[in-house]
Amino acid sequence: RKQIQSADFRIAAYDSFFNQYTSIKALEGQIDELTATLGMLEPRTRDYNYTLSALTGTKGLRHVAIQKYNADARKEWTEGQFRDASLPYQIPDTEYPKK
Repeated sequence: RKQIQSADFRIAAYDSFFNQYTSIKALEGQIDELTATLGMLEPRTRDYNYTLSALTGTKGLRHVAIQKYNADARKEWTEGQFRDASLPYQIPDTEYPKK
């Protein structure tokens, strides 16, 4: 308990949530760019397939990042108590972008 309440732990946990949230938003930005690029490419070409693979991988990374954020947010006795009120408690792990 003493370690969890230490200034170093509180600051690290607080920063971790902002870093995780920013990472998720960055992945969403990459998904947007890859989706736009995919729309400009001819289906079944090498570039199209490469971009589609990158898009699929980026969506997978987003799901993993959301699961980690949500798991950390649920840790009410450790990191979770230091999540800033301006950040969401949980991030819905839905398809992005919404169809």
